[in-house]
Amino acid sequence: MKKPLLFTIAFTLSIGLLAQTPDRKWGVGIKGGSQQYNGDIGNGFYKFDQALYAFGGISISRNLSEKLDFYISATTGDLGYVDNADRKFLSKMSQFNFNLKLNMFKYDEHTLRPFINAGIGYMKFEDRVVKNNMPIRPTIAKEFENMILPNLGLGITVKLSPVVNLVLEETYLRSDYDAIDNHAKNSNDVYLQHSLGIVFNIGKAKDTDKDGVSDKKDLCPDVAGLAQFDGCPDTDGDGIIDSKDNCPKTKGLEAFGGCPDTDGDGVPDKSDQCPKTKGLKALGGCPDSDGDGVSDKSDDCPNEKGSKALRGCPDSDGDGVADKYDECPNEKGIKALKGCPKKEEEKSPLVKNTTLYTVYFDHANTTVKKTHLNELDNIVKTLKKYPDSKVEINGHADSVGDENMNLKLSKNRAKIVMNYLVNQGISKKRLMVNGFGESKPIANNNTKEGRAKNRRAELILK
Repeated sequence: MKKPLLFTIAFTLSIGLLAQTPDRKWGVGIKGGSQQYNGDIGNGFYKFDQALYAFGGISISRNLSEKLDFYISATTGDLGYVDNADRKFLSKMSQFNFNLKLNMFKYDEHTLRPFINAGIGYMKFEDRVVKNNMPIRPTIAKEFENMILPNLGLGITVKLSPVVNLVLEETYLRSDYDAIDNHAKNSNDVYLQHSLGIVFNIGKAKDTDKDGVSDKKDLCPDVAGLAQFDGCPDTDGDGIIDSKDNCPKTKGLEAFGGCPDTDGDGVPDKSDQCPKTKGLKALGGCPDSDGDGVSDKSDDCPNEKGSKALRGCPDSDGDGVADKYDECPNEKGIKALKGCPKKEEEKSPLVKNTTLYTVYFDHANTTVKKTHLNELDNIVKTLKKYPDSKVEINGHADSVGDENMNLKLSKNRAKIVMNYLVNQGISKKRLMVNGFGESKPIANNNTKEGRAKNRRAELILK
């Protein structure tokens, strides 16, 4: 121990534990290094011509906040100084310290973290002598006990992993007692410790959702998530956390807030009216095959360029009726006539209140004879040609039988004729039906020929 050695060689043989974290709050370990003296008989600080006096120790530490730790340490080892035969000493120095350690940076944010520490402690010295170049404790030893007031330190922590750290530290110790070096003058003795250690953080971080991210770092501590998102989930696996994903259950794109764009038209599915067909943004993501500004889904003529007013269909004659519905597509007309022009109606040559035709019936019968059908068909043609004309159908009977029965029979004869005309396409609104019974004969009911003429239904133009 009398030969000078670089104290860094001793540092590499020592280990320590003084860098716990907010997640792993406790630390326990051992540390070591070399000690130097500055007192009444000389100054050995950073003197490499002095012998190396090694020490070792243990420590327990507890994290208090992101940057502040509290720790207790105990060390023991030799301490001495040699100037000449009269100015030398060798003692065994043991100490016990209470310290607060302030780190310059947060553990999780930096690999290199400078720190300072300060505290108070207890110190004990025992005189030792050298025999055969080996320090021994004499039979009767001088012992000194005193307080450390204060101890101050500074150093740097190098984070090797979340658990392992390398620590380099310089600690200044001031005794409240003089003459440990067997010389008493006006100032107390002071000491310097150089140490190097490997730091192991212990303890288990709280992880409520069991996702491997501690609650301290977990932005979503109650929901299992991913480390890359600080413990928050990404349910659809699109690289966007659920809290920022507008479609958290469907894999999508960052450009659309996590929502998909299935057809790749630049309109996200949730806003795309045609999500499976590539279209135009201006049309809500729907296509416009004919380029007329009307989306295919709303275009009645998707393959023909038309106008928005006609749901995408063309109007060749410009009459406001789409060609597909225009019965006269090349002739401007009116909507009421399906796009055809209005034609001048032919004036009817028929004279009102004239009898168009008379249908005769057998006795007590309402059946229209076949001999009358051709003429009735001609009347139908006339009425269709002149749609404004109307017809009154008056039924009559002869005087044979009960008068009330004859009245009913005359009405039925008029209705039979009306039904025939309706079945041929004449609107019922254009036909009026009357029954006069036997009240209006046109011939003598006392003769067979007269009664046959009175059994009739007259069609009169109105």
